[in-house]
Amino acid sequence: MLPSGVVVGTAEMPVPGGGVVAQAVRWVRAGHPQLLAARQGLEQSVVAGAASAQTAVGYLTDAKGGRHPVMWRCGR
Repeated sequence: MLPSGVVVGTAEMPVPGGGVVAQAVRWVRAGHPQLLAARQGLEQSVVAGAASAQTAVGYLTDAKGGRHPVMWRCGR
């Protein structure tokens, strides 16, 4: 949890048809995750750290398992 009370991390989100996928999320309030990256297919996004309630870093995976660094800038 960040000093502002916002939580940034990775959650397992359900996939239509069954299963789950890792997804970078930001919770401003309990029970209401905000996705940080639009999911395309079964790609996953993972948060590795957060500098503030507005900035998080991590990576996206591609269909071949490659990891690509990303920085998310989140609005309030």
